[in-house]
Amino acid sequence: MRLLFVCVLIQLNSLIGLSQTEENFTTDSIIYNRQIELRHDNDFLIFTDRYYTTGSYIEYRYIPKKIKSKLRKEQITIGLAHLFYTPTNILSHEITDYDRPYVGYLGLSAGSFVVRKKHATDISVAVGVTGPIAFAEGFQNLFHSSGGISTPPWEGQIKNSFHFNAYATYIKEWLLNPEPFSVYAAIQPKIAFGSKDIYIDHSAKFYFGNRNPLQESLAYNQVGATQNELFFSINFTYRYVGHNALLEGHLGGDNSEFLVPPVRELFLYGMEGCYRSRRNDIRLGYQYVSSESPLTKWHIYFTISVARRF
Repeated sequence: MRLLFVCVLIQLNSLIGLSQTEENFTTDSIIYNRQIELRHDNDFLIFTDRYYTTGSYIEYRYIPKKIKSKLRKEQITIGLAHLFYTPTNILSHEITDYDRPYVGYLGLSAGSFVVRKKHATDISVAVGVTGPIAFAEGFQNLFHSSGGISTPPWEGQIKNSFHFNAYATYIKEWLLNPEPFSVYAAIQPKIAFGSKDIYIDHSAKFYFGNRNPLQESLAYNQVGATQNELFFSINFTYRYVGHNALLEGHLGGDNSEFLVPPVRELFLYGMEGCYRSRRNDIRLGYQYVSSESPLTKWHIYFTISVARRF
């Protein structure tokens, strides 16, 4: 299946390569410095409803009105996230049957992505709430009841709390093979610190297809002067977890009825297909996550994202 996907991608890349110059510089010469993205994560495609079961995101990106430089580009992102986490047994009202607590997270984030020719930094902060005030229970039960599905009881969910977190990512990449079928490799170490998350990531990503350089690519959600793209990526991440408030409660202490400790070492990998045409971006992918606590199992969720520049 993957071999067939690669062959189709190569053929589409050839067609895009033939028309790219004319389309981008003749019919669409306007530069769009702003973007709205809608993204949804869900595990329904493998017929599960557990752990990180749903995530919805809205993000607004723009390039500040500063002196532009060919050697440096800054992009600001403001986002809203709403996440739902449930145990495997969502039909039971007995907490003893659960392998992780129910919890919802509702948060706002803001970040600055500064990119140079072959490396970039991404610094962001997030504030949010967990517990009933995150409205995850109500939204999920509304969705389940409207679809004729049994509504989860949300017994013993993590109590209300406020969270602040900071995140820092460094990106360094290399062009291994030029067009028409480009191959990029990148490392992306990341650190998170705050009351919600404390972890360190060691990540590697590989990109295959018709992809623009770092400053212009959908791979990093870049706006401004861009060209059409069609590529897929593969990512591998090792994560060491210091604290996960969505499993063990608030860092400062939590008297919720049911909490579980996190597994300290996680492994994540996934694949994503990305397509950029004129002002529109589409991304489809999946992510595998190893067991996050001693009671849980591995998990897979899928992502769909659509964005438009203006």
